[in-house]
Amino acid sequence: MSRVTFLPLLACAAGLAGCGEAPSDGEIPEKTRASWMLTFKVDGADVKVPLEVMHVYLVDDEKYPETFEIVGPGVALVGEFPTTIHVGYKDRWDQLFGKTVPILPKGETPWDSKDSQITLPSGSVLKVLQGSFVASKTVGKFVDQLTLFGKFSALVQDEKGNGFTIEGDFAVHCITGG
Repeated sequence: MSRVTFLPLLACAAGLAGCGEAPSDGEIPEKTRASWMLTFKVDGADVKVPLEVMHVYLVDDEKYPETFEIVGPGVALVGEFPTTIHVGYKDRWDQLFGKTVPILPKGETPWDSKDSQITLPSGSVLKVLQGSFVASKTVGKFVDQLTLFGKFSALVQDEKGNGFTIEGDFAVHCITGG
């Protein structure tokens, strides 16, 4: 089992990710789940790439950066928040609103190293050379059901070595751990 699939299962087992039977007001609506994606254009065509979750790895000492990974089928976007931004154990997602957060070409999670990349519906893989996102809002009644919305931009390279910029919107389920 890969670490990427293990972490959501671990969260599920701990009852943190809304898995299993939940109160009717605790369910994440299917419409919300369907919104979790990157949307952008490539060569004038609309592209939608599904996302599953944004993990934020918290730190106790705020002089160190919190790290994140946004993952989905064929998607990995990794980075660190500037040390002036800490979601923290109180889930202060508003700390991200209106602030530019860099997406790195390669990043570390507590378990492994990942390359940032986006797999298009055609199967082509875009390597992320650099990028950023700016969050604008969260929606959700409970902490473990939050969806984070915003804009993103990334300088990417296709499999032929061609570089270009993609820009668009994102919506992703967010979970903290530390």
